[in-house]
Amino acid sequence: MKINSKILSVAGYGSTGSSAVVNFLEEFNTCHVMGGEFRLVQDPDGLEELCCNLSNSWGWNRSDAYIRRFIKYTDIIGRRISPIKYGENLNKAFNFNFFEHRDKFIADIVDTKWTGHWFYHDYHERNYLEVLIENFKRSLSWHFGFSRLWLRENTKKSAMYFVRSDKDVYSSARKFLNELFNELDIASEYLVFDQLILPYHKEKFEPLFPNFKQIVVDRDPRDVYLDAKNYNAYPITKNIESFISFYESSRKVNAPTNNESTLLIQFEDLICNYNSTTNKIVDFLGIDVANHTKQLTRFDPKISIANTKTWLKPENASHIGDMAIVKDRLSKWCYEY
Repeated sequence: MKINSKILSVAGYGSTGSSAVVNFLEEFNTCHVMGGEFRLVQDPDGLEELCCNLSNSWGWNRSDAYIRRFIKYTDIIGRRISPIKYGENLNKAFNFNFFEHRDKFIADIVDTKWTGHWFYHDYHERNYLEVLIENFKRSLSWHFGFSRLWLRENTKKSAMYFVRSDKDVYSSARKFLNELFNELDIASEYLVFDQLILPYHKEKFEPLFPNFKQIVVDRDPRDVYLDAKNYNAYPITKNIESFISFYESSRKVNAPTNNESTLLIQFEDLICNYNSTTNKIVDFLGIDVANHTKQLTRFDPKISIANTKTWLKPENASHIGDMAIVKDRLSKWCYEY
């Protein structure tokens, strides 16, 4: 069965307020919002990277590496969160069938699976003791006359995967996503994801989501910098030059523009110009404002205004020098109040 809901991705650049738009859409009874950030598609070793690598950087042994990395990554995000292990509980989110659909997808794109050995497995997947044991076996063969046949028979082997170079992995991935989303059993007009895709390179994700829409949210760099400082959101905030380089370059790479499938929203506009900005969102999605039945219950600009002009707060007085540098170097992105 094909899911009938339209797909919407709400994305930001990190600490830019995408959750505010997600919260606003939660107030519509025609929008079903997936809880939390949805990382399956956009992250390294995620679904888009798997499809892109198999389609554009194929190699018979590379296909094994790509599949293994995808399995390892989805094992992590599929499992439940625990005090000692990271997880995103996608198995529970998809009616405890996430791994079943994942394995069906892998079986669909893998042409051949066998048990074999490749040194890639040693340096990517095995611990020090396991590698030491394998090297000891090779030493027995090299220095003490043990035969190559003995070495092959006694080398530790793992499952290996081969994907044909002409396999349409995107078609299989769309089927995988469709089966996942059908587990949600919804009939809403829009299925909304926070961080479904990156805010740039939309064209890379279109083969997975034909005709989907995205809303990209940005925010004043001064607030982003302080948010990063206070919550360690980025590893590059130890000096202002690193932050400026990060902020500027991330806005320049294949920067999105407003069109029929992309809407750019400034976080501050959502607060300072609530009516006009939310009307833009409603018009962009083509949803009936009559379905805004829970207005101001999830996003209230009177509350969220506390997240603007944070550089003026007394606790941030020590960063006033950095703020002047940001205002000078990133003036193009500083919000005019």
